[in-house]
Amino acid sequence: MDDEASHYAPRDLVEKAVTSVAPLLLTSLLALGSTADDPLGVRLVGPAAGALIAVALWCFRGYRLPDDPLPAAAR
Repeated sequence: MDDEASHYAPRDLVEKAVTSVAPLLLTSLLALGSTADDPLGVRLVGPAAGALIAVALWCFRGYRLPDDPLPAAAR
């Protein structure tokens, strides 16, 4: 089995899962209110986006890139 496949498959799975959840989240927020008389859902979109960014930052807090991207054997 190719090493690249073992790296790309989980990434693609997460990407597709997040892409499918995003419209559900937006629709749920807009169900709380999306009119000029009831703007609660529209007002919550910004804080929800900020919360998702905070979660992403927390998930990637330990991810470090090496200073030298190529191993010595590949040079």
